[in-house]
Amino acid sequence: MSVILDDIRGRIGAENCCKSCSRDGCKVSLNNIPRNRVVVDADKAFEAHDCHGKRCDFILFALNGVGKLVAAPIELKSGGVNLSTVLEQLQIGAAFIEKFTPKGIGAICRPVLIHGGRIRSQDRRILNRGSIRFGGVGIKIKTTRCNRPGNLADALGISKA
Repeated sequence: MSVILDDIRGRIGAENCCKSCSRDGCKVSLNNIPRNRVVVDADKAFEAHDCHGKRCDFILFALNGVGKLVAAPIELKSGGVNLSTVLEQLQIGAAFIEKFTPKGIGAICRPVLIHGGRIRSQDRRILNRGSIRFGGVGIKIKTTRCNRPGNLADALGISKA
């Protein structure tokens, strides 16, 4: 295991971490995600660290093939998607990532919406124009569908090293 990921797990607390990212009928595939990873259950971690506001469902920290830290706030929506809520949840997840990433480690943030229903075309345009702030930079939200093999790895653009 990586020293960076061990540090993150220690800061967040192993009791706030989990092995999977699936919930409420929305299955997330961790296939092709590097084994060097920490999956955080945001419900547990936010409560444990007294973080307020709407939270995303999970946060993933992983090392990509070149040893760079990739961190992803992940929101799952098995049904309809309310974009203003999703944007807020992912933004608060990105702030959590900044808080728990060790100083001096340049993390790559990849916010992800994994959904089961259709996203209306006008909402898709808003989503494509919208972004999450991380490290003073706007980052586009990646989307993928629930229950697809390799859905998270495809959205993140990372795979096993």
